[in-house]
Amino acid sequence: MRKAAALLLLAAFGMAGCSSKAPEAAPSSSPAPSTTTTPQPTPTTTAPPPLAAANGSDVKACQKADCEILLTGATDVPLAAKFGVHQLSLKFVAPNRVEFTMIRTKMGYSRGYLEGTGHLSFANGLSFDVERVNATGAVLRFMPKTDNSKADTGNSSDGLAIYG
Repeated sequence: MRKAAALLLLAAFGMAGCSSKAPEAAPSSSPAPSTTTTPQPTPTTTAPPPLAAANGSDVKACQKADCEILLTGATDVPLAAKFGVHQLSLKFVAPNRVEFTMIRTKMGYSRGYLEGTGHLSFANGLSFDVERVNATGAVLRFMPKTDNSKADTGNSSDGLAIYG
């Protein structure tokens, strides 16, 4: 009987060493999720059409103050004597400024600038509009008229100064 009890104990201890533990899962062999980057479309920029004026850059067409010129640098505009202008100097300064100096025979001088598009009217019977402007130049339309025969006046989309 001792033998049978010993076998029973041995069997019980042997069973205790065996476990019914489930086998561990093997590491996954599936690939890691990948991220796909969709390229962003490159924005297309359309260049503005080049500036053009009816009289090109020919300032001599402005003697009667009835012209449209393209200003891309500095120039003097010859005007008829009836406007009382000894000298009208214009200068384009990128990106959008037109500077002017006018020396008049009777009314002294006037100088200043206009930024963007706008209108200048001088007391001596001369006006000009900056009709279009970009970083390369400005289109100016001259007119033989004034808005105020006693003072130089103007307006602008981006800035204006008149000294004199």
